[in-house]
Amino acid sequence: MDTKEKILVGAKRLLLKKGQQGFTVRGVAEEAGVNHGLVHHYFGSKENMILEMIEYENCAIMPLLRQPEKTEDHEAFKEKFVQNVVKDPDKVRMIVEFYNMGQSLPAVREKLKESIIKRREMMSQVFGITDEVDKKLFQALFFGSIMQTHVDDSVDFLQSLKRLMEIFCCGGQSKKD
Repeated sequence: MDTKEKILVGAKRLLLKKGQQGFTVRGVAEEAGVNHGLVHHYFGSKENMILEMIEYENCAIMPLLRQPEKTEDHEAFKEKFVQNVVKDPDKVRMIVEFYNMGQSLPAVREKLKESIIKRREMMSQVFGITDEVDKKLFQALFFGSIMQTHVDDSVDFLQSLKRLMEIFCCGGQSKKD
């Protein structure tokens, strides 16, 4: 792992431990085991480091939001996505922390918007949603359901996803099993 990646990994660990309130360049350097001057050398500013963190996290998640292989059935694809994204509390926490940072950092807010649009398009392809309003609504409900699963044990994400698919693919009518 090179120094830049070491800093990004340390930054993620610190953000998950202390949240945005305890997220400092010195803290990141300490967590990464490097001199704090290296953080400035590689990123120039705390804001630039956050932008790189978002990109780094996107690179980890985007392959999971791609069209399933022809040999892979959609149920297996959804299960893999759920296991790697939905059930990982760190991924959910990172999303929340990035959104919080975006409230005070315009460049972070723009990067998040860019990421949301990319994810929306990829999800729309995977789930076969073509209407622009439906794409946005599906994404909001999808990620809202993910957030709920982490605070309310009674929420079953797969059940929620199944119902979302019924709504968006069947005109709101539940399929009779």
